Amino acid sequence: MSLFLKQILLFSLVPISLICLFLPLHHFHHHTQHPFPTFSNPFSPPPKIAYFITGTKNDGPRIFRLLQAVYHPRNYYLIHLDQFASNKQRLELALKVGSVDVFVAAENVNVIEKADAVNQEGSSPLGLVLHGAAVLLRWKNDWDWFVNLDASDYPLIPQDDFLHILSFVPRNLNFIEYSKNTSLDEHQRAVEVIVDSRLYILLKGKMFVGDKKRELPSAFRFFMGKFLARSFSVSVYLG
Repeated sequence: MSLFLKQILLFSLVPISLICLFLPLHHFHHHTQHPFPTFSNPFSPPPKIAYFITGTKNDGPRIFRLLQAVYHPRNYYLIHLDQFASNKQRLELALKVGSVDVFVAAENVNVIEKADAVNQEGSSPLGLVLHGAAVLLRWKNDWDWFVNLDASDYPLIPQDDFLHILSFVPRNLNFIEYSKNTSLDEHQRAVEVIVDSRLYILLKGKMFVGDKKRELPSAFRFFMGKFLARSFSVSVYLG
């Protein structure tokens, strides 16, 4: 082949090679102008639960066991040992809580230092629950439900499953029970006139039960429940 023909072939192949080289680059640049579409999450984020866990004398180990069972970094936990528990037991529980790294890192577990006095047969347990809800409202304001537990409670499902189920529930829904047919025990408690000394003089004095009965109130209904929406808790707290 003559030198002239070789030069013609060389100059013919060079433009073709350059075209082949830039075609893929142009194709890639054309596609990078259109990024992958973003999809919005149709599900709402999991809720946050404010737990108020209460106990009495010698309930520290059971409360800690319950705390571990219901713990989740999204939630908040307020723990209360009443006046029947010694200061030593209260301190031991606080130290045990402070020894768990995840509790310390999340900063979502608190043990009440100044405990209330409680008589389970009087009205002081209700006062304690209201006190706990008030403390949780002042402590954090982004939780969705208030749950009151005591040392005898224990969850039936993992906390992740519980929060997942609640993510489909309206956040203003209260889990309460109401019945027109009150039991004999509930009726007895409603008509008795009780003065609970734990409301104002701590451990001193006994609970006073009047010898006269009162009629069941007609201005309001009796509701029972341990699982209340934050909006309802705010209404109760503010009156």
